[in-house]
Amino acid sequence: MLDDFLLFVEVARRGSFSKTAKALRLTSPTLSKRVSFLEDRLGTPLFIRSSRGLSLTSYGQDMYEKHANGLLEINDALVAKDTSLPSRFILHCPQNLMQGPFYRALWQFISLPELMATNITLEPSNANVLLSQTSFDMAIRVGKQKDSAYYQKAIGEIAVALVCAKGCVSKEVLVTPYDKFSDHDRAITDSHNTFNRMIKTNDITVARLMVQDKVGTGLLPMTEVQQLLEDSECEYEYRSGVLFTRPVYALWPNTQAPSTLASLLLKTLHENKTLALNGQLLKL
Repeated sequence: MLDDFLLFVEVARRGSFSKTAKALRLTSPTLSKRVSFLEDRLGTPLFIRSSRGLSLTSYGQDMYEKHANGLLEINDALVAKDTSLPSRFILHCPQNLMQGPFYRALWQFISLPELMATNITLEPSNANVLLSQTSFDMAIRVGKQKDSAYYQKAIGEIAVALVCAKGCVSKEVLVTPYDKFSDHDRAITDSHNTFNRMIKTNDITVARLMVQDKVGTGLLPMTEVQQLLEDSECEYEYRSGVLFTRPVYALWPNTQAPSTLASLLLKTLHENKTLALNGQLLKL
């Protein structure tokens, strides 16, 4: 009914079905039929049609005076292209990526001159449940997401391998931040046979710190290996090649194309070569 009521307003302001139909690129019969349908729904006529022209009924005049201006303002606001940037932007991203390979790009994104009036929230989270319970503009996730409510784009991959500190006396202890390996079970089955103990943690940072403290051999992505090299003077060695790679995705809600700010962030990540990440082993 709102669409048809807007047509009524457009006809009333022009005083002609033919002029309105031409302006809105509709046929006159279609426009007349839509307005007649609205009159039927309202149960009273809006126009007096005669050979001398078109005029509003008392009810039509009352409806036009009460609602036309407000409806036209809303319609103009919806039709007009708003070139201003949003006043806020919310990004969800795993903490290890935010503190590691994404940090420089995030810093540059926040510092863009056109974003000086935009409030930015960086949420260090990798929990999918939060996406369905909160507002966000873009999210970074490791691994393809099964939720069809969001659009997603692969932006890189991270190699995963076994690594330990040189001189570690507990190399036969496996430290893993992964609960399960899904498609990668076969890739690490043989490696499991070489370990006599397993320490599992759901925090990937804890797994890295345990490798740094020589607790055992860690099953770590290259983002964490990079952090090991930056945070510690200890020397490390690989106990495997690349066992598998984990894809990294950018997600956004509602529209097939990312928003203006999400597109700016993706561009900044690309310019920093962040999206390449580490699909192969880093040099130790």
